[in-house]
Amino acid sequence: MSKDALNAFGDLIIGARDQTLENLLRDLDVRGSNHTGFGSLLRNRRVTDALLAEVIDHLLFNLMVAIQETDISQEVRLKIARDGTVHDVLEITDGLAGELLTDQGWIAQKSKFSDRKIEERTRERFAPPTAPAAGDGTQYYTLTSNPAQNTQSFIYQTDAEAARLADENDDIYLGPYTADDLGRDEITFHDWIPSVSSFVMTDRFVSTVQSYDMRQPDFFEVQLTWGPENLLEWVGDEIKAFFTMRPPAVDVIDPEKTPLHFWPQLKKYKLLDYVVTQPLPEGVHLAVDRSRPFMAICTDRFKTWAERDGLRLGFEPVPCAISTSSAPKTV
Repeated sequence: MSKDALNAFGDLIIGARDQTLENLLRDLDVRGSNHTGFGSLLRNRRVTDALLAEVIDHLLFNLMVAIQETDISQEVRLKIARDGTVHDVLEITDGLAGELLTDQGWIAQKSKFSDRKIEERTRERFAPPTAPAAGDGTQYYTLTSNPAQNTQSFIYQTDAEAARLADENDDIYLGPYTADDLGRDEITFHDWIPSVSSFVMTDRFVSTVQSYDMRQPDFFEVQLTWGPENLLEWVGDEIKAFFTMRPPAVDVIDPEKTPLHFWPQLKKYKLLDYVVTQPLPEGVHLAVDRSRPFMAICTDRFKTWAERDGLRLGFEPVPCAISTSSAPKTV
């Protein structure tokens, strides 16, 4: 009977989930529909069924965790009456969040919008009648800070107005940068410095990359400050200089395509809104697409070189659907 009580609570939660998702999807699908109050906003953005479901499920997951953790402090008791018996929900489950999301959980077993159904709707709405193949297997990457450090802080442009003007004029912001949010020693573990809307790297990155047989970026030395001081005064034994760069600018991203156009091959990128569909030009192994000027793109060969040479940075794969018939464009 206690399991029936838990299932009754699950029915309540999934009922609220399905009604919310049904209203959102109706507003997304039907011109003029406005059950949620922001139907036109949904239709005018690149919003997917999968994204809406992920947002709702994330909210419910956090709600289940909050209920579980709050009950521990005896602030809230969650009880369900079933057949004349009152059950404490948290005493008949190992964890509410698990009841929600597992393969045998409430969403999978009770919802009319299961993961499989959402995927089917996504394919129907976004994939062309015959989805193109997801390219020839070419894989590109975006550069990140050293993942071994799990750094959550960033450096940022000290002069926001100068940075804005540089961006408007398609120019390079040449510093200075403020590194107050990063530990002075922490920055020595990165050759690709975690930064906001900029590329900043160490002299070690520059000298190593300049040895590679490829079209080279233009590098410019910049200053990083920590408080009122030049950061090099603290890290000079490890880092001799900081640089920013202007890599070759290319047009390899198709603004009209998303990973959903190449479903299910690019399924794991479903929350992204771009796809690389053209190869980088001959000899270019590190570049930026003009549509995304603050995302450095590199080839698998560059990744191999950098890992071989022990550069302290990370690589995240980007969605690629590059056809063997696509000719590289000149820079």
